[in-house]
Amino acid sequence: MGDIMPALSEEKWLERMKNECRKLSKAGFEGEVSPDYERFVITIKADGFEPSSPGNAPRRRTMHEVQIDVSRRYPFEAPKAKWLTPIFHPNIIPPPPRGNGQICMEMLSPGGARNLAELVRGLTILVENPNPSSPLHHSTCLEAKRFFERRFDTIQQTEGPRIIGLDSETNTGRGPRIVSEYGDESRIVR
Repeated sequence: MGDIMPALSEEKWLERMKNECRKLSKAGFEGEVSPDYERFVITIKADGFEPSSPGNAPRRRTMHEVQIDVSRRYPFEAPKAKWLTPIFHPNIIPPPPRGNGQICMEMLSPGGARNLAELVRGLTILVENPNPSSPLHHSTCLEAKRFFERRFDTIQQTEGPRIIGLDSETNTGRGPRIVSEYGDESRIVR
């Protein structure tokens, strides 16, 4: 017989989810949340890459979207996340039609992230700091693995060994917003 996953009361869960929205907003993230608080679509501002036409180098991309789904068993059950925008990364499978948007990240495991803002910060760091030594088994991810290995080797040869991230300017001056997917302005969280 399987273990029964604990869950917060509906009142406590709604309070928790509203608090999650405030934390996302305070951390500077923008996006939308469904009226039931079970689906978030968050915009991530991070320097990354997207695939280009065959034979060409990947193009830079600075705006990304990720869908985060939480069940009523959150925070006891880890959220599920999938990438929505084109991406060229060894640890993130591109979204349809090239893939399924799967993300390889420990923070998506039970006990991984304490809250959604921490998870989104982790996703931002992942975009800017790919791990080519642990790619997902997808053709685009394996191609990205080779690209980043060559890129890191070149940087180490010219600048010496160091931990690298891609420079990113994340503060755009716009205020963060999380609104319901139906545009209910009374649900804006600031």
